[in-house]
Amino acid sequence: MMHLSNTPTPPPQTVPPPPADSLPIPATPPTIPGRLAVVAKPPTWHTPLGIAFLVMGILGALMAGSQMVAGITVPAFIPVNVPGAQASIATIKQHAGESAAVWGFTLLCAVMLAISGGMLIGKRRAAVTLLLVWACLRIVSGIVQATHTYFMQKAQFAAMMEEMSKQQGARPVPPGVFAAIGGVSSVMAFLWAAALPVFVFIWFSRPSVRAFVHSWKR
Repeated sequence: MMHLSNTPTPPPQTVPPPPADSLPIPATPPTIPGRLAVVAKPPTWHTPLGIAFLVMGILGALMAGSQMVAGITVPAFIPVNVPGAQASIATIKQHAGESAAVWGFTLLCAVMLAISGGMLIGKRRAAVTLLLVWACLRIVSGIVQATHTYFMQKAQFAAMMEEMSKQQGARPVPPGVFAAIGGVSSVMAFLWAAALPVFVFIWFSRPSVRAFVHSWKR
């Protein structure tokens, strides 16, 4: 026959946790499964590019306007006693109307570039359309300007050579020298004029740029 003991059972003993400074430092930080969310910063290229277009447009407008004024005022400052000066003055006056039209076209393109630069800074979607129109017109303007410069210089050099050949003691210039100089200067002028339009076409044809521009206001 079993006898139950009346001795009370002792409570379970709890072990205190070790102090915090004695815990081991984990070798790697805790990780949570899943993809890390990376917040991409919005592009900021429109601000420096817009400032550059604005400055170049203003400078281009000033240069084109000064060239229009120079076509009228420069002949008055050319010394008439220099060999070939009379022929040079006559050629400049003869093509004064054409020069004014060419530089007027260039002035219009410069104003369009300045306006599009300001709109680009403000993130206006119409700035890209205006820039693409400007790029087409600027290439046409470069072709017209280079062609006009070549034929004007050619006529000017021919008239100067004819006048200098009538003067005694004038040293003849080998034929074709002035034509070569005019051709090289005209080609360089066209390449300089077409450089920025080509950049505009390439830059705004990029998919990432087009997607960013599409988020702008009209």
